[in-house]
Amino acid sequence: MEVPVLTSYHSVSLSSKTALYMDRCSFFRKRLNCKRRCRLRINVSSEKDDDDGSLSFKSDAVNFCGGGQSGNLVDVISIGSRKDAVVDFCFDSPLQLSSSLLRFWNIQTKDSVNVQLQERVLEKDVNPRVMEVSQFLKFPSKAIVLVASAGYGLDHITAIDILKTRRFRNGFTVAIFLKPFSFEGQRRQDEVKDLVGKLQEYTNFCIDIDTDALLKKDLVTLDEALKSANSAVLLAINAISILISEMHQKIIDAVHNNVKELKVSEVIKILESYKEAKIGFGTGNSIRSSIIQALYDCPFIGAGVKELNGIVICIIASSVLMDDKDVHASLLTFRRTANYTGEIIICTSHEPNLEPNMLVTTVVIVG
Repeated sequence: MEVPVLTSYHSVSLSSKTALYMDRCSFFRKRLNCKRRCRLRINVSSEKDDDDGSLSFKSDAVNFCGGGQSGNLVDVISIGSRKDAVVDFCFDSPLQLSSSLLRFWNIQTKDSVNVQLQERVLEKDVNPRVMEVSQFLKFPSKAIVLVASAGYGLDHITAIDILKTRRFRNGFTVAIFLKPFSFEGQRRQDEVKDLVGKLQEYTNFCIDIDTDALLKKDLVTLDEALKSANSAVLLAINAISILISEMHQKIIDAVHNNVKELKVSEVIKILESYKEAKIGFGTGNSIRSSIIQALYDCPFIGAGVKELNGIVICIIASSVLMDDKDVHASLLTFRRTANYTGEIIICTSHEPNLEPNMLVTTVVIVG
C-alpha cells in the first residue's frame, strides 16, 4: 500500500512484519520475505589478487540452527521502561545475523542484595536461564552492550557493577542510551543524563539515540517514532556485533585510495579513541537511496557528514552476497552522495530474509 508522498522524514521500521523504505521521498509499505528463523554464519576471508594487488572479498554463507560458540557472542543487557519493547522488537527482526550472535538479558532486582540476570529467549517452550551476577561474569563473550532507557530503578547499580568488572578485566563494553521524549518530563531526562555521566568511566564506547528528534519531523506519529527508535537500537547492536566479529571483514578507506583491511583489535581502538557516536539508517532499492535516507532523512544524524572531523562507519546489509566490486562501488557511491573525503570503515552483512531489492544501510558517525 502506498503512503502519500511526503517531503519530510517518515519512520523506518525494521520489524519482520513490515518495513518502510524511501524512493524519491515516496514511502511504500513493503512486506519482508521472512523465512524460517535459522541461524546464519558468514565466514569471510581476504586474499591479494595476483593482478593488481587489490583486496578480494570472499564470503561463504552457512545456515545452521542453534547458537555459536559462547566466546563469539555479544551479551546485551537492557534496563529501563523500554527494555521489554526493545528486546521484543529485536526478536521480531528479520536480521538473522543478530539473532545468532546475541544473548539478551534482563536484570531482576528484588532488593540491593538479591539480584539476578534472566536470559530473554525467543522460543516460548524454553525455560530461560537465571543466574547470579558472579556467574554471568564468568561467561566468555566478545562484548557486553547495555541498552539503557529512563525508568531503570535500581537496575543501574547492577549494570554499572557488571560493566565496571568486565572493563577492569579488559573486556569490551558498550552503552546505548535511548533518551526519552521531552513530554516524558525533566525527571526522566535527568535520569538518563545522570546515567550517562556514571557510565563514561566504565564503557569503551557509547551511542546516543535522541528519540525526541523524531517527533520534531512533520507527520510522524508517536507509534512510528517508537518503532524508528527501536530500529536504531537494533541496528546499533547489530553494528557492534558485526564490527567486533572475526567473521566479517572490515575495510578502511582513506584519501588517495588507501584501502586496507582492519583487525578487530584495530576497530576497537578506533571506537575507544573517539568514545561517542551517533547512528543513522536507511533502506532502499539501491545503495544511493539507502545512504541518502541514512544521512539526510534519519533525524539522528540529519546534517550529513561533510564537515565531520572523525570517521564514518558504513554497514550494508543485503539478501545477496557482496563481492569486492560491490564493496568498492559502495565506497565510491558513499563519497559522492555524502560529499565526504575523510576515512570510511565499510563492511557488509548477508541477510537472506531481506527482500531481493532491499538494502539496509547503517551509518555510525564516530567523532
